[in-house]
Amino acid sequence: MSKIVSDAIERTEEYICFIEELKAFHNRKGTTLLSEPVLGGKKIDLYKLYQEVVAAGGFDQVTKKRSWKQIGAMFEFPATCTNSAYILKGLYIRNLLGWEEEQIWCKEWVPPEELKGPEAHKASTLAGKTYKKCKHRNHQHHHHHHCKYFSNVVHETPILPNHPTTTTTTLPFNLITTNEVHQCEISELHHRTLPFEHVHSIESDASRDCVTGNEFDDKTKTRMIPSLQSMNPTDVEWALNNIVTISYECPQKLLLNENPALLEALLLKADTCLQNTLFFNTKSTDNHESHRMILKILHIIRNFSFIESNTRVFAASSNFKQMLIKCLVMTNSSHYSHCIDILENMTPFVELGPFDSIIGCLNNLLMTATERSVILGSVRVLTMLASSSVSNLHYLLPTSTQVANRITQFLIANDEELIGVSLEYLYQYSRQSVSFGQHLLALHDGADIGIMVSLLMTPCKYFRPILVHASQQDSPPPQRSNSTESILFSHHQHHGSVPCVPNLTSYQQLDEPYRCLGWLKDKFELSSASSELSLDDMYLLYEMRFGHEKALRMKEFYTVLRIAFPIATGSADSPIHQVQQGAILEGTTIRGLQVKMNILQDGSELMCQWTNCSQSFNDEQLLQTHVLHEHIPTTTSNCLWTNCEEDNSFQDPNELTVHVRDSHLPGYIDNSDIQGVALVAAQLLKVLSRNPNSHVCFMPYEQELVMMTRKRPKLTLYIETMFSNFRVASSTSSSSSSSSTSLNT
Repeated sequence: MSKIVSDAIERTEEYICFIEELKAFHNRKGTTLLSEPVLGGKKIDLYKLYQEVVAAGGFDQVTKKRSWKQIGAMFEFPATCTNSAYILKGLYIRNLLGWEEEQIWCKEWVPPEELKGPEAHKASTLAGKTYKKCKHRNHQHHHHHHCKYFSNVVHETPILPNHPTTTTTTLPFNLITTNEVHQCEISELHHRTLPFEHVHSIESDASRDCVTGNEFDDKTKTRMIPSLQSMNPTDVEWALNNIVTISYECPQKLLLNENPALLEALLLKADTCLQNTLFFNTKSTDNHESHRMILKILHIIRNFSFIESNTRVFAASSNFKQMLIKCLVMTNSSHYSHCIDILENMTPFVELGPFDSIIGCLNNLLMTATERSVILGSVRVLTMLASSSVSNLHYLLPTSTQVANRITQFLIANDEELIGVSLEYLYQYSRQSVSFGQHLLALHDGADIGIMVSLLMTPCKYFRPILVHASQQDSPPPQRSNSTESILFSHHQHHGSVPCVPNLTSYQQLDEPYRCLGWLKDKFELSSASSELSLDDMYLLYEMRFGHEKALRMKEFYTVLRIAFPIATGSADSPIHQVQQGAILEGTTIRGLQVKMNILQDGSELMCQWTNCSQSFNDEQLLQTHVLHEHIPTTTSNCLWTNCEEDNSFQDPNELTVHVRDSHLPGYIDNSDIQGVALVAAQLLKVLSRNPNSHVCFMPYEQELVMMTRKRPKLTLYIETMFSNFRVASSTSSSSSSSSTSLNT
């Protein structure tokens, strides 16, 4: 009986065009496209998959952040499809990676030989780390905003199971190392061939066969634990190899709550190896073998830890916690990354106790470790521990101030994700502990506040907060609706108050309807009742000016006109000589309003000063859009603005964008939503501003904060809340002072 395959692909014109171009691309490269691959009983929409990966920063970023499982969540695979993230990554490598390389990163893609042969679409082709051997991977990826098939999709990126990868991030003070490839043969060489051909390649030994997930049965299961407990190294090796395979391919077949003896056997074997490495002077060969076996056991446990029932077992086992702590104090740092992954997965179920050793281990890693993934994971675990239980926070607070001293150093790192997780730690502890917030305000004489303020302008690239969201209780109220009438009249519905109208001087840079309001007041004026204008002609002039920038419709335009110039209804019999306090509407004609002489002028003409460009624009925002969207994406590394004094080339296109905005486009307005690092920084500053003594720390940056509301309008609500907190604290302090004076009197 054939298996039913569901088909949820929306074959729109964009989808069809994308697939056709993708087919032509593969034909040119000599490779084949599997246009509708099947995974978990579902046809995969490659167009949708491509959009999601590119929106998350591209293949390298998704792999680096181990987010393939999250990407796959949108396809809603069945629970039995436990290795969907691994297979989805392989599908992307075989069908879409080359297209991304050339379309997004403008790099020539040279397909490896594996993709040209008959086994090109095997499930394991180029999965894992072998794609790193391709020549075209030798470059750093940066976000590019001009992808034809790009869409703004927001992702959160928790740590998910994947093989360790080498990072290339540099931090100040030589803090973070980049050589993080671990020498775990099972971890690195696992699943390079199809399951039915599966072997483990071990450098120091001959290849050993092991069963695949499909071949695993009760007979093999019965043999595993005795082999694991055996004194024969060959039997132990066989058992561990098989458990690694099962834990990766089908961990549900060995759930630890149903097989408690398995966890006991693994812990016993790990404990024996730990005793050899920690307490006894064994031969170097034996020591190396013990390290290798511990790492293999940790790899098994990490695979198991992505199932909730298993993590609950881990969290409830004191023996397991002791084993993890021993691994975290070992001098061999190759174990740390696996331990941190396991801790992150079990954190929601961990209940700390007084003097819990896990706290000391994590604090020690933050102070001494140099691996980026270990530092990131340690900060995340400490943050999640504090958010999961009040009792956990109670035990974490005594050492939190010492940790804060270290974490604030990460705020100046050249690493968006490290900055983001550090801010989330500071936010979580500040919002739950007044004393921690006071310590943070006093730290480094308040200089950290300046760093946090500067981070408010950080563009969102890859980091997605785990705890901080724009919709949470601490957040500012929702953004105003796009509906014109709701914007214009929402304030009238409350006791007849007057709407709060922004400064209309630079109306070209405002959103509607304020742009229209500013234009009307700039181009028209009240006059004698003998002056007549056609309502249609006025709207035509407005549409000629703003028609290409989402202009208001006629009905909305008329609403704004009535606010700009209060209009009374009149008739042909109305005396012309009568003095009116506004304009009079007669049908589609308006009397008492005239056009100003500057109707054809809209500010001085602005010339683009990019080399070999002679275009001119009527307002600064059009010039900014032109430069940032048309010139910068086509520039290699240097600023080509005429007479630019910056001679250095820019390695990161985002650095070039910031340079052009700050140096050559001083009137740039960033209307993007507050996300990522900027969102966490804004929420953290709001929390700190509630402290009665915080104003003195914010005072040096007040002018900068006010300027930010103009540069990035969507920060206004956050910054207004901070200033409101200062006023409340000031009035409270004044009231307390007055009460004290009266009592003394």
